[in-house]
Amino acid sequence: MTTLPKPDCWAPEYARTFNDPEVARVYHLRPPYPDGVFTTLAALMVDQHRTVLDLGCGPGDLARNLLQAAERVDAVDASPAMIERGRAMEHGDHPKLRWIRGRAEDAPLDPPYALVTAGDSLHWMDWLVTLPRIKDVLSPNGSLAVVGRSWGTGLAEERELLSRYSTNPRFRPLNLIEELESRGLFDKRGEQGFTGAWNPTIDEYIGARHSQASIPTDTRQADAFDRETRALLERLVLGGKIQATGERLTLAVQGGVVWGVPQAANR
Repeated sequence: MTTLPKPDCWAPEYARTFNDPEVARVYHLRPPYPDGVFTTLAALMVDQHRTVLDLGCGPGDLARNLLQAAERVDAVDASPAMIERGRAMEHGDHPKLRWIRGRAEDAPLDPPYALVTAGDSLHWMDWLVTLPRIKDVLSPNGSLAVVGRSWGTGLAEERELLSRYSTNPRFRPLNLIEELESRGLFDKRGEQGFTGAWNPTIDEYIGARHSQASIPTDTRQADAFDRETRALLERLVLGGKIQATGERLTLAVQGGVVWGVPQAANR
């Protein structure tokens, strides 16, 4: 049986945005993962040694915050700009953290790993290569944890704006775990969701949007996107559709962890 191809909205060309130093520069403006995410990830490490492999780590939003629970964290990303940014952030130079520049599909690794994490990143990878590779590097009771966060106003006005400016004409909302399961690539064992507070200024909110793959980087389009987003947020606050305290918006971030065992699909 031939495995279905990965959805084209997650094609590699759309991930190239993350090599842009400007995208790496504003990535820290994304809302932080809720604390419960890290408690869950720490509890998934049941084997000794408590080593973590973080794939598609970006500037280390997961990796840097797992150091207290782990004996070693290997953080892998193909973007030198993301790794440079991560090294300069809090705990980025910690002796237990090893940055590895490379793709999840072929970067040099040092297994076994009690936990492999992928935060907002697995959808960009070559699943037929990466999932079997993760399976091979896990310790006997190790897990793959797919971590995600969703944020924004959640309102139709913003969805329309984002759709209009999107640089990914193939985009459609899909469930990553369902896509993996339907291809026989993942055996889900559990999941947990969390909600956290997020209180950005409008400038920080716009910066966070620019850390995403489908936001325009062309100067003219980017400036127009910024103006419309700013005007929209100001209208939403004025109209009482979102709350604000002083200059800071009152928003939420949804964080989720789905864990299980990766599989090698039958081709």
